[in-house]
Amino acid sequence: MKCRTFACLFLSLLPIFLYAETEIKLPDTLEKRLGKVRHDTVRVNILNEAAHVYLMNNPDLGRRAAQLALEIASKNNYTLGQHEAMLLLGDYYFYTGNYTEARNCYLQCLDFSMGLNSLKIAKIYSRLSNISLMGKNLDTAIYYAKINKTLNKKYGSWFDYIRSMQNLGLLYFQNRMYDSAIQEFAKAISISDEMIKNQEPQSPEYYRLLEQNADLHRLLALGWQNKGRFKLALQEMQRGITLAIMCNNTQLQASLYSDMSQILQKQGIYEKALEYLIKAVKIYEKLGEKLMIANAYQTIGKIYIENSDYINAYRFFKNSLQVHKSLDNKAGLATIYNDFGNLKRIFNETDSAEFYYKKSLEINKLLSNKQEMGINYLNLGILSEERGKHSHARIYLEEAKKIFEQIDDEENLARVLLEQGLLEANQNHTSLAIDLLLKAEKMASNYGMIPIRKSAAKYLSDIYERTGDYFKAFQYQKLYSILSDTLNNIERQKQILSIQATYDFEKQQNELLLEQEKRKTLEKNQTLQRVISISSLLALILTGLITYLIFKRIKEKQKIEAEKLLKEAEISKAKETLIETQLRNQDLEKQRLIEELKYKSNHLTNLALIIAQKNEFINELKNLLKELKNSNESQKDKVMKELWQKTTQQGNINKELDKFKKEIDDANRSFYEKLNNICPQLTLHEKELAGLLRINLSSKEIASLHNVSVKAIEMSRYRLRKKLQLESNDKLVDFLQKLD
Repeated sequence: MKCRTFACLFLSLLPIFLYAETEIKLPDTLEKRLGKVRHDTVRVNILNEAAHVYLMNNPDLGRRAAQLALEIASKNNYTLGQHEAMLLLGDYYFYTGNYTEARNCYLQCLDFSMGLNSLKIAKIYSRLSNISLMGKNLDTAIYYAKINKTLNKKYGSWFDYIRSMQNLGLLYFQNRMYDSAIQEFAKAISISDEMIKNQEPQSPEYYRLLEQNADLHRLLALGWQNKGRFKLALQEMQRGITLAIMCNNTQLQASLYSDMSQILQKQGIYEKALEYLIKAVKIYEKLGEKLMIANAYQTIGKIYIENSDYINAYRFFKNSLQVHKSLDNKAGLATIYNDFGNLKRIFNETDSAEFYYKKSLEINKLLSNKQEMGINYLNLGILSEERGKHSHARIYLEEAKKIFEQIDDEENLARVLLEQGLLEANQNHTSLAIDLLLKAEKMASNYGMIPIRKSAAKYLSDIYERTGDYFKAFQYQKLYSILSDTLNNIERQKQILSIQATYDFEKQQNELLLEQEKRKTLEKNQTLQRVISISSLLALILTGLITYLIFKRIKEKQKIEAEKLLKEAEISKAKETLIETQLRNQDLEKQRLIEELKYKSNHLTNLALIIAQKNEFINELKNLLKELKNSNESQKDKVMKELWQKTTQQGNINKELDKFKKEIDDANRSFYEKLNNICPQLTLHEKELAGLLRINLSSKEIASLHNVSVKAIEMSRYRLRKKLQLESNDKLVDFLQKLD
């Protein structure tokens, strides 16, 4: 009997032992565990469990266990075991970067899906979506993600459904389908908000939802940013920050602060951008996230470059470099070396710039980072052209062009084509230069890259003029003028919007902080309400046990207390009325200050635009006079005609200036009356000076308005102080503003 049992056991385990001898050797503990069971289905389950564990720390052993499980399950037509084993093999190939094999395994999993849990099928489609994404097949990835979303909506939990919408939104985002991404993120937030309302505050599920909701607001903000809707982006990011603070997730807070800084940088609000980036750095320092600290230092350095503060830029780049070196982070070192090259090129330290560019390129080659390699070659080409090394520049730019064509990076490719066109134009290779510049202009037009289009149009106009094709020269000169005006308008609009955005941002921030306080108060009230309910129940039970005499005594006390409470209620009501009146007065005063801020911001903006237009007119006039001086007889009439047009345009600027002065006079009418009562001997010019000083215009700005020197304005201020009999420690502007 014992021999027969042993023989059966040996025959049942024979495939395992044969497989182990020919291909794999499982750990002794696993073999012993397999030897103790008789049923093949149990062995398959044990092998699948082991494969799942091994994939984390020993992928090859995990693959072998899964293959053995698949072989045994196939022989026994054990569908569930085949599914699990094939899924594990797909995960192995995914982790090791063999996406084709991984995709085949996942597709075969669907063949064993008959009778399986629908959520398991949803997870397969999620994996297929990830595989397609890694293979850069975004359309296929979106297709599988949609199936995953549908299955989770029908069979999964709300958490699974929200996560599937988030993943689909991210795929839309990567495919630049920003409207679809925004729609998915917004819908996910709406569902998450409803779930939060139904959760018990302070519970783990409540905090989990808050974290998920905060991240969704972050993604929605990035979607609005890519659509150019910066105000909405700031609002969503601030909501995300509020939720991250409520759930006390510092890691998420740091990510939100960093992304908020990015949005503010896009708007040119660099001071606030630095403020949020420094908040992120402080959190990363507490968490010991050295890589994130290094990246933040690098971003801070780039912000300082935007503000032409090259000393601080160098300081933060150096700090970032030290951290990347301590981490031996090759990719980070490559990017920071490239930034150092850009900084050295600004200082015309061409040898140092070339050293850093080549150092960055060397690392990127080791990492096979194609895009960064292309940027390195582009920078080296520009640097070589600046140094007069045209042959080197041509080689570098051609290398950059090949790389950007390989990775289909048309935005950087447009930059390369522009530089190649300029290089060939300088070498008098006219036809080649025209061809390259036309391609650059067309490609830049597709992506809305106005500066590149402007440069290409300028160079094309110059080339066509040299070759005698005046019609095309005029055509591209006209395009250049249109693009220049567009850039100037964008810059002016950016300055105006920056003032408004700062105000709106601070207002929104205060509102969201108030909302945060309300949420906290609501949570406290809910907790208090539960305590009160329990206390009330206990009080009722105790009251039922109290005797008649004690009840009568309590009743008398209640009567006294009621009278006392009535008096307190009357006093409380009077206090509330007083507080409401004070708050109403504060709101009125706040509204008055806001209106005054808007008024002053509008006038300062108008003044900045008028001064900018006048300075632009003077520069253009100088250029035309220089051109007139160097022109021959046949060209002088054309230049004189353009001079006449410019002087006519100056008349419009003067009209705007007169209109601005009239608005100042109208706004200061009551102020002038008060000023006249204090000092009747003031001249008209001194009153006008007082009105301009009252709205915080500087002496330089007032001098520009009146076409006089700053020194003349300073003398006028001195005479005005003397007539107003101000002491030496009294500030003139403060005195004038207090007359309101």
